[in-house]
Amino acid sequence: MEMTNNEIVSKFKRAEGKKEQISILAQLNGCNEEKIKQILIDEGIPEAEIQPVKKRRGRKPGIKNKVQPQSNSPSESIAEDERKRLPLSECNITYRTGDVLLQQPEDMTEDEKERFKRIQSIPEVVRKVLQKEVNRLLDEMMELEKQLDTLVNYLNGECKP
Repeated sequence: MEMTNNEIVSKFKRAEGKKEQISILAQLNGCNEEKIKQILIDEGIPEAEIQPVKKRRGRKPGIKNKVQPQSNSPSESIAEDERKRLPLSECNITYRTGDVLLQQPEDMTEDEKERFKRIQSIPEVVRKVLQKEVNRLLDEMMELEKQLDTLVNYLNGECKP
């Protein structure tokens, strides 16, 4: 777990979309949603708040629209591939972003050529949406870091009243 139980509860309480927040917290903490739900229940969050009652919208009972994920999906194999690699600080190479690889530099390594193929398989519209979200998150992180610095400086006596 990356976060303490108190942090998980705090982030859950502040979230607008509770169901989505459980999924996000599970991803951030490297665990499943059931573990997050159990922590929330153990910390006193009412079960009704964690698992809101779903409203039926004209679907017939027993019909599910879920697609079962395949066990050998490309994202899983990519994730396994990435875990096997050495951290960049130990490689002494320059990491090229997807945007750079899309320009097809002539001196691509074999690993970069493989990454290039995976990058090409991402639809342009998806790439744009994801890049927009990455930029939004980076901006949010920068703002939070500024707030953190201000609070830490205050606690360390660096800020004058």
